[in-house]
Amino acid sequence: YKGGGLLWFSLFPTTAVEDGMTTLGAQSLGGAVSAAVSGGVAAVCVTSQVETLITRAHAMDGSLKGAFDKTWADAGLRGLLLPYGMAAMVGREVPFALGLFFLRDDFTKKVAAASPSLRHEDGTSTIMGEAVASICTSCIATPMSHVASVVCAYQQAHTVDWRTAIDHIVKEEGWVGLWRGLAARTV
Repeated sequence: YKGGGLLWFSLFPTTAVEDGMTTLGAQSLGGAVSAAVSGGVAAVCVTSQVETLITRAHAMDGSLKGAFDKTWADAGLRGLLLPYGMAAMVGREVPFALGLFFLRDDFTKKVAAASPSLRHEDGTSTIMGEAVASICTSCIATPMSHVASVVCAYQQAHTVDWRTAIDHIVKEEGWVGLWRGLAARTV
């Protein structure tokens, strides 16, 4: 896998932005809105740039440095900071941040309340209760973000706008191409 280290490194700033913004904005915006906004900010500030280089390296069957050099040569600083697929990345990150930083906590409480076997004596969720809540969250967030994820990856790999990406995917694979991989991403 090309860029695995970079992807792991990017998890800290992505999570810090999403968790921090959700926590800080919860009182003024509400938990759901602040979580959704945090996903958009993380997509614009961290994930788009990192994942574009990783996706381009795979598409070129080259290295991260090769992807960086090609992006720089093709579009300069704009190509690195405002890469193709940024809007689709926002469409992917908003549902995930909403799920991870808002819905999962609510599901965890509901699972613990509904099932004695999934809660401790103090009412908090067991690790199994956390797992059940996470699966429920994923079953909601992943389908909401999947098409944006597929379009984003195509845009990043081929440096095309969203309309061209959708047209190419549908022409090559039909409408099902926009949903290919949903089960694997959900689990």
